Amino acid sequence: IPDIDPRFAAAPMDNVADRDASTLFVNLEHRVGNLFVRVGYTKNDFDNNTIWSNASPNAAIIDVNRLLPNGQVNPRYLRTFTDVEQNNIYSQDATREYYGMATYRFFAPKWWDYKQQVSVNLRNRDTESENRTSAWRRSDNPAQADPFNNANRFFYRVYWGDARPYLGPVLQDPNGKVPGRWAYADTAGSVTDRGTRSTSATSQSAFFNEKVAVTLSYSRDEVKVENLPRLAAGLPGSTGTAGGFKNLLGFRTAGTPFKRKETASSYAYGVVTYPFQSARFGHVKHVLSPLGFVVNYAENNQPPSSGVQNPLLSGDLPPLTHSDTTDYGLRYSIPGGKAYVTLTHYQTTQRDNPAGFGSAVDIANIWTNLGYTDPKLTTTTAGVGFAYSDPNSRRLEGWEAEITANPTRNITLTANYSHPVSYIITESEDRKAYVAQHRAEWEAGARAAQGQLIGGRAILDPTLIQTALNNIDNGLAGLTTGTLENNQVRHRVNLAGAYSFREGMLRGLRVNAGVQYRGHGK
Repeated sequence: IPDIDPRFAAAPMDNVADRDASTLFVNLEHRVGNLFVRVGYTKNDFDNNTIWSNASPNAAIIDVNRLLPNGQVNPRYLRTFTDVEQNNIYSQDATREYYGMATYRFFAPKWWDYKQQVSVNLRNRDTESENRTSAWRRSDNPAQADPFNNANRFFYRVYWGDARPYLGPVLQDPNGKVPGRWAYADTAGSVTDRGTRSTSATSQSAFFNEKVAVTLSYSRDEVKVENLPRLAAGLPGSTGTAGGFKNLLGFRTAGTPFKRKETASSYAYGVVTYPFQSARFGHVKHVLSPLGFVVNYAENNQPPSSGVQNPLLSGDLPPLTHSDTTDYGLRYSIPGGKAYVTLTHYQTTQRDNPAGFGSAVDIANIWTNLGYTDPKLTTTTAGVGFAYSDPNSRRLEGWEAEITANPTRNITLTANYSHPVSYIITESEDRKAYVAQHRAEWEAGARAAQGQLIGGRAILDPTLIQTALNNIDNGLAGLTTGTLENNQVRHRVNLAGAYSFREGMLRGLRVNAGVQYRGHGK
């Protein structure tokens, strides 16, 4: 908008957030010869409360009403305004972690200059998170009695250019200050406890004066999650007038948490070698000695999410997301830190990514119009309806090149180029199988007449069945397994430079600048 003050803010003066944070950490370290031990404890707490209104004005609307509702001339005609929904968000997060690490190293020069380091890590981490969203909702609307319906939200209007108002006195309790009767209702909320127990071991071995280095690692993680989501509307015990519109938490029933506990193991290995540092290469050694080769492989198991995941169609919980990455490449390091170059090819396969079961609404519509009444088929409510997970898999691969140069003690230059591509390996496999399994019955219903009995059930509307089936087919037709994934950037370039002052009045000052380029995406 021309001539607008860059410091302009349309938010009310008292639209503020109350935040508290605290951190405590303790470390104990001790070294005895080649043994190093560290133990520690970390505690973090953070809470955030937007007291009166969480939202801020973020739109520009032109008032085209020449007259006010009472017939008077609108003094703000053609002025810019925005309507803001009032709500309050409160969240609190706490983390407690105990950890320990032990590292031991030894040397055996007579065994090909053998050097060895072994590390063991132990972690016990617990996280507690809770959140609540509340808002003033009209409770006496004759056209819509449900306070949780969007028609009963509380909005306030802010005109650009007007003095920023103080709305706290109104938003603290609008009853008696604006028309209607208003109830302070909890519209969302949950409590999640998450625990992680982790054990890992890493071995780093070097031979031939560190011309060859081998790394091996293994980890085992035990993760447990307990989640109390807000009961969905319609479930027994859901929040309502009798409960003062306050959150009632539970998984399917009040007070019962969703629980999941998983144990996963993973390993990794890597090899780095500089084969041209032997004296037998003569003068060529000066050119080739900085050249190294790298190969790595790593597995990773992502822990279960903190929220409630819908089950698979079979009723089982979705598997954990598992990925494995292989990369290989070249390293070239000019002595003295003048330049460092890497060229890497990587490939990551990620299996069982969380995803919802597509076309759920259309499938429920088909079952409804076929005359079925079982909520597990005719609704999409989590926990009681047709609400499932249908994981997918992806493969990411590409090339990456990077050079870091230090032409002088003061100047550092970095250039990075990457060419990533992402392929769809599997997508909506359960949905495809489910549609194929029931297609004959669905097509029969679409061809039937309204009221016709099929399997003892009366067809409600065959037209809606055909429309839903067309939607499902169109959705499945857009799945292109084995092809490049859409909306992925194919080319990325990063350039950066830094200048460090090492003497004079500006000694210690470092100036950085950079530019990024993102190419077109498929």
